[in-house]
Amino acid sequence: MSSLLERRVLDAIEPDELYRLAAELVRRPSVSGEEKRVAEFIANHLSDHGFAVALTEIESGRPNVVTSWGADDGPVLLLTGHTDTVPVGAGWTHDPFGGEIVDGRLYGRGSCDMKAGLAGMMMALIAAKRHLPKPRGRVVFAGCIDEEEGGKGTQAAIRAGLKADWAVIGEPTDLQPINAAKGNCYFEVKVAGTAAHAGSPERGVNAIYGAAEAIRAVAAHHEELRRRRHPLLGSPSVSVGRIAGGLTTSAVPDQCSFTVDRRLLPDETGTSALAEFAGRLHRDPPRPEGVRIEERLLMEMPAMETPEHHPLIAALKAAARDAGGPDIAVGGWSAACDGGFLRRDAGMPVVLFGPGSIVNQAHRPDEFVPLGEMLIAARTYALLTARVLGGGGE
Repeated sequence: MSSLLERRVLDAIEPDELYRLAAELVRRPSVSGEEKRVAEFIANHLSDHGFAVALTEIESGRPNVVTSWGADDGPVLLLTGHTDTVPVGAGWTHDPFGGEIVDGRLYGRGSCDMKAGLAGMMMALIAAKRHLPKPRGRVVFAGCIDEEEGGKGTQAAIRAGLKADWAVIGEPTDLQPINAAKGNCYFEVKVAGTAAHAGSPERGVNAIYGAAEAIRAVAAHHEELRRRRHPLLGSPSVSVGRIAGGLTTSAVPDQCSFTVDRRLLPDETGTSALAEFAGRLHRDPPRPEGVRIEERLLMEMPAMETPEHHPLIAALKAAARDAGGPDIAVGGWSAACDGGFLRRDAGMPVVLFGPGSIVNQAHRPDEFVPLGEMLIAARTYALLTARVLGGGGE
């Protein structure tokens, strides 16, 4: 591919058009479970630019949006991200759905995580279609539901046949290529006791007391997990997130339950982590006699890791550098994402790359993304697409 064609693709990412598109995505609320409106906007926008778009309901009112362009022979590049966001919460000084642009930042729920990345991928897709006359390969775009809750959208897309040689997820990584990400799973622990009148508590078995001892075992398990380390991801972890129990203050509670967040390394699964957790939970626990404890796996998002020497990593880094981005070494990500499903269930090499910070800007009041990072990310996606469709695949 000539440098002239690459320059045309880069120049097709017009900043104001990109920022307007991202703002329009922010203005359409898409908290998990309510993704339909933003998915329809994406589908209509891409349809207006000549793409054949599929809206597929994964659950009622929750569609994935998928399209592709290019030739059927040659490498396939997947550009993907999630359309859902976390809830708004309190403490905002900007309208969470206003799509305001102030002092070089786009504000709003989902602006950083990850509608800026989606907008950049949409622009890259349009630029490729407009300026690559003879593609040797195909680019696929997939906007998937439910990443914030459990990844139903990406799992469904894989079951429906989503395939690619390389995959890029536009998560907010501060423009750092991420080749490894922790997985995540949830456990539920149910503690059963025996009810009694609170005036005679010795006649009952207090399930909350039993849960308290079980939670101490969880804390001890966390300290054990800290002894393991991955070179990019650090240690796995375990943390109690919610607890509920008791019927009334005047009764000894016969039920208590709590949920646990367990972060996974690439060599772990939810099943293996649960077995280890259960072993620690039931290992001589100092709990009231008569307490019964059961645990189960509620949800799993697998970890992912793409070898640092994989050609996808080199291609992404070169595209980012040539698009004006920083030359940053690959790194690990402490959050879970849909990349684990793409890697484990579809065998795709995956890299995360996108504008904004998952740590400092996402999932908080006045969420924002820097416009400059958004532009670099979009141009990176466009240049990578041009090079892959020009014969630069694996």
